[in-house]
Amino acid sequence: MDQASQQLKKITSADELKALIKDNAIKDLDLTEFNFTNNQINFSGKELESVDFSDNKTLRNVLFQKSILIDCKFERTFLDACDFTQAHIKGTGDAKYASFKDAKIYKTKFRGAVIDLCDFRYADIIDSTLQSAYLRYADFYRTAFKGITIFQDARIESSSLNYISFETFCITSDNLKKNKSGASLVQENHAIYEDFLSKWIRLDNVKNEMAIVEGGLSSKYREAERIYRQFSALWEGRGHNKDAEWAYVQGKRMERKRLWYESETNIFTNKLKAFLNLLLDVILGYGVRLTRVICTYIMLIIIFGVVYKFLSSYSIVDCMRLSIGYTIGVRTEASSAIEILSMFQTGMGMLLTGFMGFVVANKVRKS
Repeated sequence: MDQASQQLKKITSADELKALIKDNAIKDLDLTEFNFTNNQINFSGKELESVDFSDNKTLRNVLFQKSILIDCKFERTFLDACDFTQAHIKGTGDAKYASFKDAKIYKTKFRGAVIDLCDFRYADIIDSTLQSAYLRYADFYRTAFKGITIFQDARIESSSLNYISFETFCITSDNLKKNKSGASLVQENHAIYEDFLSKWIRLDNVKNEMAIVEGGLSSKYREAERIYRQFSALWEGRGHNKDAEWAYVQGKRMERKRLWYESETNIFTNKLKAFLNLLLDVILGYGVRLTRVICTYIMLIIIFGVVYKFLSSYSIVDCMRLSIGYTIGVRTEASSAIEILSMFQTGMGMLLTGFMGFVVANKVRKS
């Protein structure tokens, strides 16, 4: 038991707890040994601060509807059919946080709940509902969602989703709410991730605060890339093709940032790879953006048409017609300079046409 837990008042008597519940504010209690199985406890509409439910064998049918829970902990606890509907669960930061770390959460409702600065690491969440819940600064490292867990209309903002797993139903890209920087993952923005990490510093690690924060920041793009790749594979396997393509593109962009900003060896080679990655994004949309390929095709026609205008006395309209013909492989007699350029244009046009066909066929196959 840590120092904070030793300052809490231990409660084991049902009468004593029920007497305290009559007050709206319940603070600094140790309920780790309270028997919730044989006592019907209702915390609905109450404000709980620094209440520790950790290591309790079973919390069954305990109600927290519309409650405010501040820095409350349910670590290593089995929650069975509990109800946090429209509850506000939050941590205050500076080594104080809400926590369900390593908990078993079964058939529990978080419908419409607001969860801010909360630890779900290593938790098993089974047949539960997070419908319409809003989660911010939550750590889901190695959290396992099992059975039928509902995420409809749930919003997850600036949270860590490292090595999260889903047995059946899973979140979609719609559940990932963009933060103020426009990022869907907390690792994507330096300032937000730095704030996230600083709030997660544990009491026994305060002396190493800067080392912990700097260590996390140094690999932020690598983590974001891994998460997006994980979601891309997951969603493609579940038939969420649009979400899978979106995650694939985001993962490639995080790969580019990793190569450019986080490389410690082979710096020149990695920066070159990052530049080629950028070209694939801008020109081809990584092979999943048909509109990007079409735009590139149109720009190819326009750019060469303008060049031909400078190299000839033709009107701009005739130069555009000439450029369209060369792009699709129609040969027209012109000056030697234009003839040489036209060969490059025809080759590029054929490549883009083939690539466009590949993208269309891939989208039809997945539709």
